[in-house]
Amino acid sequence: MRVEKVLLAAPRGFCAGVEMAIKALAWMVRVFDPPVYCYHEIVHNQLVVDRFRRLGVVFVDDIAEVPPGAPVMLSAHGSAPEVVAAARDEGRFVVNAVCPLVTKVHHEAKVRAGKGFTIVYVGQEGHDEAVGTTAVAPQAIHLVESEDDVTALSDPGGQPPGLGRRPRGRA
Repeated sequence: MRVEKVLLAAPRGFCAGVEMAIKALAWMVRVFDPPVYCYHEIVHNQLVVDRFRRLGVVFVDDIAEVPPGAPVMLSAHGSAPEVVAAARDEGRFVVNAVCPLVTKVHHEAKVRAGKGFTIVYVGQEGHDEAVGTTAVAPQAIHLVESEDDVTALSDPGGQPPGLGRRPRGRA
């Protein structure tokens, strides 16, 4: 069968991880007196973010902006290990709403880096998800945004640029 046209639905709705994060932040707003803090905007949806602002959520780009003892949510995009540790300091109540799929990516990046692989991560420089993911194994991950970035990668051990390598002597 020949496909002549593909239509992309808009809006497409939220993935399960984002839905989970939204529900968790809604729970925090009901349980805690305002303000409730959220590290970065919970999702890339201005209507959702504005609704939470009206409910007393303060979105911050630095954990240091969250007062000691205050409730704080870490967004669905995942956070660098240092951010998670800083959020837990000073008696803050922390809900880490990272998407389970992002958690899996972080885990796999750590495991592969520990085995000596070179990891090529396709993402957007400065995006919360890319920042968090590259921070879990910075010595092994190369962020690429374009074909030029891939071409600029160094040869990781005799393979074409951009391909991961297995260390010699390991199965």
